[in-house]
Amino acid sequence: MQNYKFCLRPGFILLLVTIIYYSTFVWLSERFLEPDSYYSHGFLVPLVTAFLIWQKRKKLTTISFEPSASGFILLVSGLILQLAGVVLEVYLVSLSSLLMIIFGITFYLFGRKVGKEVLPPLVFLIFMVPVPMFIINYISFPMRQFVTGAVVFTLDKLGLPVMQRGFEIIFPNALLSVDTPCGGLKSLITFLALGFLFAYFLSGARKNKIALFLTAIPVAFVSNYLRVILLSLVAFIYGAKIAINGFVHDFSGIMVFAAGFVLLTLVRNILNERI
Repeated sequence: MQNYKFCLRPGFILLLVTIIYYSTFVWLSERFLEPDSYYSHGFLVPLVTAFLIWQKRKKLTTISFEPSASGFILLVSGLILQLAGVVLEVYLVSLSSLLMIIFGITFYLFGRKVGKEVLPPLVFLIFMVPVPMFIINYISFPMRQFVTGAVVFTLDKLGLPVMQRGFEIIFPNALLSVDTPCGGLKSLITFLALGFLFAYFLSGARKNKIALFLTAIPVAFVSNYLRVILLSLVAFIYGAKIAINGFVHDFSGIMVFAAGFVLLTLVRNILNERI
């Protein structure tokens, strides 16, 4: 009977959190599903977090549950922040409070030892939090500028008749515009999440984990650069419509992920050899 009551408490809290944050979840789903979303991977994040915690199930069963008062403080702070988010009608504040409440519930119900053990998987939930659009616009501008200039420079060195005008790559017979989603920020957000997972599973010193995680930044730039090179060559040979519509555009997106995955794997293998 005691075990039943213990299982009921987390279940009841989960139901209560779902009710309180229902509108936030709806908003979050809309951000994940919108065209050219930067967070199309968002639905996978909580599933990956659950899997990472499930992998620790044997170790967690050996840890005694000692509820922590600090978790209760974090829980209450999260509820206050949620109230502020509702009053201000700012979903990002509400979502931030949800993360606080998840951490608070974990420490309050299960204690610091369990909380410390599952902290890295819970931190991964941050990668489903959408960056505000004003930050995206602020960061994407120099990224688009950089990738456009780098691609034009490369194609010029290859002997192609190419010019740059703002974010446009201009050929005598075609024009390719490097829009915001193709500027590299979308790849950066995705690869930071992937880099976190690579670092999580890497054995050895923390500095190696940090190095592998930070490697995701240049990997995102390089893989996206290769994508724009490919699209530019297709535009030059076959025309801009072929490059930006249909199979070629979709395939280049898959190529970005594949190239980044290979690069991260190579860095991980190098770091593993140094252990």
